[in-house]
Amino acid sequence: MDFKGLIPALESGEIDVIIAGMSPTAERALTINFSQEYYRSEQVMVARANGDYAQATTLNDFTGARIAAQIGTLQESLMNQINQASKQSLNDYPSLGLALSTNAIDGFIAELPVAQGMAATNSNFKIIRFAANQGFTVSDEDIIVSVGLRKADEDLLSKVNAALALISSETRNQMMEAALARQPKEA
Repeated sequence: MDFKGLIPALESGEIDVIIAGMSPTAERALTINFSQEYYRSEQVMVARANGDYAQATTLNDFTGARIAAQIGTLQESLMNQINQASKQSLNDYPSLGLALSTNAIDGFIAELPVAQGMAATNSNFKIIRFAANQGFTVSDEDIIVSVGLRKADEDLLSKVNAALALISSETRNQMMEAALARQPKEA
């Protein structure tokens, strides 16, 4: 399901919860409820391992690059933090991966777990992580990830929050790492 279709699918009853790396932004909270935080994401760039940006260490190193991000996500708005970049919004991560593989773009923005999953299946991709104050400027609202629920589902929200309260941050991070390890590797 396209990311931009998740909230409409929730509201229509097609799905019951959103567990897809969604941040509880003020705008989204106008239409749906959010659980407590279950993960904090890190924003990274994915570039070609043998490309012009493979040795980048700061966001400024991407000045003038051809950058892309998924439509309707935080990453789409983060493109504006890259100076003089040519910006392109694409529907999904497979499209971003294809654009990078075919040299249509120089890099794309992703949350670290998404980037790790993609790099695990394509050895031509390199994750560029930034040191403090060298990467994207984000707020807690942007990097906190929560479960999205319908406004009317107060009881379910309470149950989700109670379940999350039983799982430590360390265990949540281990679960994320285990999920990434289960993804198919490059053939």
